[in-house]
Order: sequence, then C-alpha cells, then structure tokens
Amino acid sequence: HHYCKIQLEWLTSITCSLAGILNSVGIMISVLSMTALSLFRVTSISINFAIPTPTSRKHKLKLMFVIMAIVSSTLLIALIPLVRSFEDYFVNGLYHGSKIPLFLGAPDKKNHIGILEAYYGRLRSDNLLSWELIRQLLKHMFSQDYSPLPNKKVQFYGNDPVCTFKY
Repeated sequence: HHYCKIQLEWLTSITCSLAGILNSVGIMISVLSMTALSLFRVTSISINFAIPTPTSRKHKLKLMFVIMAIVSSTLLIALIPLVRSFEDYFVNGLYHGSKIPLFLGAPDKKNHIGILEAYYGRLRSDNLLSWELIRQLLKHMFSQDYSPLPNKKVQFYGNDPVCTFKY
C-alpha cells in the first residue's frame, strides 16, 4: 500500500529515470555487443580460414574503438528521452501534486488540452501544443495561491513501476 501513496512521486523522480537509463544501457550494450561479436566472427571466418594468429596492436585498437562506439551510442540513445528539446516526444504526462484536484494523477497531453480548452476556449490542434506551452498556459490559469504550480514530468522511463520503457 505504501507504493500506491508515493507512486507518482517515484515515477517523476530522477531515481526512476536513472533506473530506466541503466536498464536501457544494459540491454543495448548486450545487444550491440552480441551483434559486434557475431560480425567479428563472420569476418574472421571468411577472411582468415587459416590458423589464428596472435592479436596485433592494430586489432586491439579496433576492438577498443568498437567498444567505445557501442558504449557511447548506447548512452546517447538512453539519454535522448531526457533532453528537454525532445520532451514533446518522450514526456507522458505532468504531475501537479495533490493541491489541485482538477489534475488527478498525471494527466497526459490530451487531458491537459481538454482542461485548457474548457478554460481558455478553442486551442490549436492536440499534437501542435507543446509541453512548454501547456506549462505556460497552466501558470496563467491559477491564482498566486497555487503558485508555483508543480509540474513534475512523467518521463519516458516513468511508464512502469520499475521505470523501464514501454516499447
């Protein structure tokens, strides 16, 4: 029962995002390493059908380059969902705390737009309204009694109680 009380705090926390990043990096390093190993074996068999030779400095440098490329590409891919420029693609909702009953849970973009349209009138198309603009409209919607309105993002990794991506 304790998790139910703090679920949204957990899903919007940096710890949840870090757990998701670590999970994604581990999976991607494993997959890319297995792919690189398979490609290495195929090329080794097709090029050198002879007795294996000792590893040269050139081969060690190639191996280090491949390892660095795998690690850096997995870190880049895992961190992209947390970059603010891409939040319209990866943020799943906003959590405003329990102060304002109008926003129960962590409403997604569609629910926010519905509430904002009821307050402001007709707005642009659902997909054209950015999370930044939604936050600005929400800021002007409430009096100073609720200011500042908490806007914790349910990030890409906050889809699941174990903070993994849902795809």
